Amino acid sequence: MNQFKIIESIEKKLTNHVAAQHKFTDQSKSLCAADTRVEIQGDINRWLLPGSKSKERIFWITGIAGSGKSTLSATIVENLRENKTPVAAQFFISRNIPETIDPAKIIPTIALQLAEFFPAAAGIIHNVLRHGFPPTRKKQVEELLIAPIQELSKSGNVVIILIDALDELQNAAQSVLEILLHIAPRGCSLPDNDRFLITSRPEHWADISKSKTLELAMFKQHSLEIGSSVYEVQNFIVARMKEITPRNWDDWPTRKQLEQLSGKANGLFHYAATALQWI
Repeated sequence: MNQFKIIESIEKKLTNHVAAQHKFTDQSKSLCAADTRVEIQGDINRWLLPGSKSKERIFWITGIAGSGKSTLSATIVENLRENKTPVAAQFFISRNIPETIDPAKIIPTIALQLAEFFPAAAGIIHNVLRHGFPPTRKKQVEELLIAPIQELSKSGNVVIILIDALDELQNAAQSVLEILLHIAPRGCSLPDNDRFLITSRPEHWADISKSKTLELAMFKQHSLEIGSSVYEVQNFIVARMKEITPRNWDDWPTRKQLEQLSGKANGLFHYAATALQWI
């Protein structure tokens, strides 16, 4: 069977199990403005390097609502695409798109992308589905996710999987831990060139970091602190205002007005972006 037929077969068998609109472009996610989130983007890019000696396979980024997690995720995906090292799979979870918050959709949706991205993964996934869709979450993770990425690791290429807003899954407290227990159980190891980039609100990381059933040595965590982003939000506001201010309006907005808007945003990109839409 040729590659086209294999992918067609996989798509048909997974059609009822995957989420539509799971990519950041489907959801019209914005990208980071110039000179914002520079430090964390640099940290992520270094961690993603094929030659990285890091033992951490899962980079978990936390931040409160409005801190710019999804914008950062979208920017990482777009930058990697431009640099010809695209993510193997992306899954952006949004409460506005019901299919994306269904925990049962996440592994099959990632598996389909792996199959479309790598012929070797497609062969493994196709063989699994010939015997029917795996009946349990554990089997799905093992056969549709772990087995393909272990095979892909032999190529030496970095396999990047990004999951944004994991905390927005239905029954997140239970669902997140269940998925992770099958990906990174205590005592397990993932290939050196596998990378999972995950974002969520802080409370979910707090629970994960105390787990005695996960291989916590594989996790790397970074918090998007509001205090550190106040200056970047100020720059974001100034840059956006220059774009929308008509020519010859030199006296508007005033410096005081910009400072007031920045003060109200208090380091939250989402607040600033929403306010600017109404100006």
